[in-house]
Order: sequence, then structure tokens, then C-alpha cells
Amino acid sequence: MSNNLKPSILLIPGSWHNGPKHYYQLIDRLRNAGYEVDALEMPCVCDDPKDKHYSDDYEHVRNALRTLADQGKDIVMVMHSRGGHIGSDACKGFGKAERAEAGHLGGIVHMVYLAAFAIAENESIFTAFGQQPAPFVRITKTSGGEISFIINPEHYIYHDCPAEEVKKAIADLRPSAAVTETEPSTFAGWKHYASTYLLCENDQALLPRFQEMFLCQPGAKFNVERCDAGHSPFMSRPDFTAEVVRRACGEKI
Repeated sequence: MSNNLKPSILLIPGSWHNGPKHYYQLIDRLRNAGYEVDALEMPCVCDDPKDKHYSDDYEHVRNALRTLADQGKDIVMVMHSRGGHIGSDACKGFGKAERAEAGHLGGIVHMVYLAAFAIAENESIFTAFGQQPAPFVRITKTSGGEISFIINPEHYIYHDCPAEEVKKAIADLRPSAAVTETEPSTFAGWKHYASTYLLCENDQALLPRFQEMFLCQPGAKFNVERCDAGHSPFMSRPDFTAEVVRRACGEKI
């Protein structure tokens, strides 16, 4: 596969995470393999949630998709954790086939879920955990609104990652506007576009039983890959995670 035929990769981070900072090991491996990677920083990941709304993240993802698609680029979306929720919701209308029917080049050719929320329409992260925050999430009221933050990330999302990487990752975590946990999805991209799900069998945050439920939903046609990683395979298994993404891009590796 020559470089000029490779799709562009759009990486959507999970709650509290920064795309370029937290996912740099995966990004570096993909770029070294000849891929263009755009790793987003989400507006709702911020210290002050004042005037922040789910629509800020939604439009941020759509704008990034529009920019790549309007350049005629094929796009592989790579979504981690909560990134699966916002990515699935925001991708409506950006499929390559849909755009071709309208006379446009470019568009989504594959979606990759890394231990991610692949939820159905009218569901939210909140409802996925039984109408309450996950046990490791603290919701705090501030003068600007409610924010969410993770408790004990060393255990829940980084327990199998190298100690030095964990230290750096925790230092770069930021709160998220709590509305990102409660806003329901309006579109389930995984029903409409070719999708791969990386199921992490030692995940302490999004437990494997929840991930298995996503795979069994009506309309789900995931290509399923599995590994023994925790919730952050891009840190604990970066080589394998890069291979998963590259296979989703069409490489035979």
C-alpha cells in the first residue's frame, strides 16, 4: 500500500484526555507507518465548564471530519472510551459512499473503537452505567457548572501501563464538562459504517461485559479484535494497537 493511498486517521480521545499528549505513542507508530494522524483536543475537556456544551464537542468532531473529507481524503476514525460516543454521534453524513452519491470525494471508510462506548441512539454514557456515574467518576459542582473527573486513574485506566508513562498521563488529565456523560446519542455510526472493536479483556473501567454488550447490539457488525490490556491499550500495548488500526486501514499485517 503506497502512502498516497493510505487513509487519514482522525483520533477522538476519551474523557479527561488530550489527543496529542496521551496518545503520542500510538500516533508516532502510525505516522512512522506513513499515515497522516489528526488527534483532537476536545473543547469540553477543560478546567472551567462555564458555557461548555455537548454541542461544542459534537461540532468540533464534525468540523474535523469536514476538513478532511473536503480535501478528498478517506478517513479512518479511531475512538477511545468516551470518544466512541461523540465520534459515533457526530459522524452522520460523512460516510464515503454517502458523499460519493452526492458527488463528493472523501469520507469515512472505517471506524475503530478502542475499549470505547459504542452506544445506540438515545443512549448516553450515563445510561450505560445504569443511570448513575461510573463508580470511579466524581461529579463536582463549580460556579461554571458540573465537571467530572476520574478517581484513582492508576487502577481504573492505567493499571497495566509503564510507571513513567502513567505519571506523565495523570499529570496531563483534565476535568470534563459533566454534560458529556449525560447527553444521549442521536446516531450510531457503527450501524452504518464498517467498524472494528478492540475489546480489552483486562479493562477495569469499561468492564469487558459492557464491551461484549456493545458487540451484541442489534445492527452491530463489528470486526472484533481482542487483547489482554486494560483501558488504555495505546499506552500498555502501543505496537498491537497500532497494528489493529493499520488492519482497519486495509493493511495485511
